[in-house]
Amino acid sequence: MSREFCCSKCGLIWFDEKMNSNEVICPECKNMSNEYAIYPCDNTGWFYISDSVVKDLHERRLKIHYHKKHPWYGSEG
Repeated sequence: MSREFCCSKCGLIWFDEKMNSNEVICPECKNMSNEYAIYPCDNTGWFYISDSVVKDLHERRLKIHYHKKHPWYGSEG
């Protein structure tokens, strides 16, 4: 079983076998939730925080994007 996560530092969304965001390391930027949070995207909490994550990424000239093994990879707009 895997869980979907989003890194608020670089905007990557990926699946990981670990279940807790404090155990996950972003495969792109190596963030470990020390400076920027890693959020599970498969719970209701993500819906409350996602807009602020997207806004912060935009201000830093980044955007949400998917890992190459994610089924939505390449669908970024």
